[in-house]
Amino acid sequence: MEAREILIEAKKAIIEEEEKKKELNVLRGKVATFEQEIEKLEKAKQDCIEKTIKEKKSEIEKSYDDLMISTSNKIKQAREKKEKEVKKNKKAQIEKDTKEAKDNNKYLKNRIKSLIKEKNLPFFVNSDLYFSIFKYETPMSIVRALIVALIFFGLIPFLFLKLAPFKWVVTASTNIKIFVCIVNFLIWGLIYLGISKALHVDDATIKEIMDIRKEIRENKKQIKNIIDDINKNTDESNYDYSRYNKEIEQGSNDLKILGDKRDAALENFNNVVEAEIVEGIEKEAEKDINEAKNNLEKAKSSIEKEEQVLSEIKQKIEDEYRNILGKENLTLEKIDKMIDIANENEGIDIDTCKLLAAKK
Repeated sequence: MEAREILIEAKKAIIEEEEKKKELNVLRGKVATFEQEIEKLEKAKQDCIEKTIKEKKSEIEKSYDDLMISTSNKIKQAREKKEKEVKKNKKAQIEKDTKEAKDNNKYLKNRIKSLIKEKNLPFFVNSDLYFSIFKYETPMSIVRALIVALIFFGLIPFLFLKLAPFKWVVTASTNIKIFVCIVNFLIWGLIYLGISKALHVDDATIKEIMDIRKEIRENKKQIKNIIDDINKNTDESNYDYSRYNKEIEQGSNDLKILGDKRDAALENFNNVVEAEIVEGIEKEAEKDINEAKNNLEKAKSSIEKEEQVLSEIKQKIEDEYRNILGKENLTLEKIDKMIDIANENEGIDIDTCKLLAAKK
């Protein structure tokens, strides 16, 4: 075979090798594309499954939750109406049971006013402060008297010594401060005696006022006990709350039934409906996924075939042209140079073509 024919055949083999490599690159690109497509389809399928399950489950929960909230509101309204009625009845009972004691207190207070007016006394005589300072009435009188003493004989001198605008008071010696306290004590003592004398009330009148005040306190205590007993009493037998109790009981039963139905519906969803949803979505997505998988398998199969063909082409080049042309000359550029030389020099051999091409 002439050098020109050998070179042309070698060129064809190299071109075919390059074309096969390009075809393989295209096929590998398709494989990557199909794999990405399958991954996207699988993810889209899983996302669709999760979203659908979540939405369907939420619909079930919401449908029952709305009914349960509505039922709970009805129970709450019934309880509020009952509570309002209970308060109304207790208020009426309190008014009824305390009326006698309240009327008696009203009469007693008017009696004290009449007595004070009759004796031409100041209304201060009927105050807790008066009976704390000038007359002992109850244990609380002692407490109030001590508070008054602390204010007038303790707090006022202290504030005077601390806040007085006179510099000599602030910087005064201990003896002077003691003197100020003694003077304060004497001043308030004289004021107390003066007021006591000015408010002189005969013992009989004071005793009568004190007796009336004591009866008023006892009535107030009785009123408080009555109010406490009525408020603490939970017996409903004297009142008709059956309508409210029936509504509350019916609502509570309905609420329990709805709760049981909700649990049963969710259990059925988890055990049955969820599997049906998954099966339906997988079946719907199966066509596109299988098609992408088939395309992937075809592309992989084509790659295997093309790689086999490429391997055979490479082997042919290795066996038939490497030894003749040399590894360094197995490029299209060099072979084209040698073909040009063979065309210009008819009958030239391969080795001469190689030498002439190397010189160019």
